Amino acid sequence: MLTQKRKEKERALIAGDASAEAVAALLFMALHDEFQFGKVRVEQIFHLWNDLPYSTSYELQVSRNGYNRGRMDRNFVKKIMVVIGADKIDNKRLRNTLYQILTETVINMLYVLEVNYGFKAAEVHRLEKRLYDYAEIMLDPKAYGVTIWQFMASIRYELNVRCDMLKEYEKKYGRVDLGPKWGLNQITGKPRKKNEAIA
Repeated sequence: MLTQKRKEKERALIAGDASAEAVAALLFMALHDEFQFGKVRVEQIFHLWNDLPYSTSYELQVSRNGYNRGRMDRNFVKKIMVVIGADKIDNKRLRNTLYQILTETVINMLYVLEVNYGFKAAEVHRLEKRLYDYAEIMLDPKAYGVTIWQFMASIRYELNVRCDMLKEYEKKYGRVDLGPKWGLNQITGKPRKKNEAIA
């Protein structure tokens, strides 16, 4: 009995870390895409977020700057639960723990951005909109061709952020393909060369 409880606790910790890592990857990508945050600022944010002491007051503070838990829940957290497969976990306690971890990751990151980078309601809403878009396109990978693994591979390439989840995935399935380095030529459909005009 004790061994079973220990295994469940270990499973919850691993799943929780993976869930937080997935949300952090999306947040970092959103900061890069929406606000042009680069390697240095993302690394600073990561350390500030990682060293943040536990507090239940962060949500109240970020709510004053435009964060709305219901909106985030509907448009992002529940969709990410589906994307990472957490909605299919039979163990209700584990599922609820993962939901809480996803929510707290967003709240803590918003707190760091508000306190250290001066984010106000306008910036919070822009970041949220980007996150909602990411969640929406990942719900239908057949239509959009985008997965959480591609987001993680992109932040590895763009921001030098390494995700343990991605490392394990690539050990099992091979390196995630991000497509041609310079994009596709819109006319020919072939990979562009480095200095080729976009026309």
